[in-house]
Amino acid sequence: MKKKIYFFIDRDGTIIHHVHYLKKVSKVKLYKFTIKALKILRKYGKIYIITNQSAVSKGLLKEKELKKIHKYLIKKINVKQKIIEKIFYCPHHIKAKIIKYKKNCIFRKPSIGFIKKFNDIDKKKSWFIGDTNIDIKTGINANLNAILLKTGKKHKNNLKITKKVIKCKNLYVAAKLIEKNLKIYVNH
Repeated sequence: MKKKIYFFIDRDGTIIHHVHYLKKVSKVKLYKFTIKALKILRKYGKIYIITNQSAVSKGLLKEKELKKIHKYLIKKINVKQKIIEKIFYCPHHIKAKIIKYKKNCIFRKPSIGFIKKFNDIDKKKSWFIGDTNIDIKTGINANLNAILLKTGKKHKNNLKITKKVIKCKNLYVAAKLIEKNLKIYVNH
């Protein structure tokens, strides 16, 4: 089986401005560099957004509304070409107020349940990108390259920066760095 390149990307603070418990489509605001950055990455592999959405488990947001937000986001990004394949979300939390969402879920970051769905990942060339330590831990747990962005609200990093964990100013800078890295692989 031929291995493929994938980009798993966090939502809040990574592709859109962080809003504490985003509940309305009207509050969705892409960073000005988001689409440009995603187009760079899309040249090399498929892009999936992976996001924890505990607002659902806390009763602050109905899953139906979350799906509307994601439909809007995909439509806005994929307006001229398919860039994002899908948005995966986990509404569960161990401390949920709504019983049906109260569980320790294998899909909640830093668990790698969504990433395990793909058995053809080229782990040397695939990446997890986000603005929190949870995102970086997810990438490390999946044995992927990881980039911690300085956008969002929680870019503080107490993890040791290694070859597998890189800090970047934003998603566009990360995309350019990844592109440079992948060109090295392509030319060898």
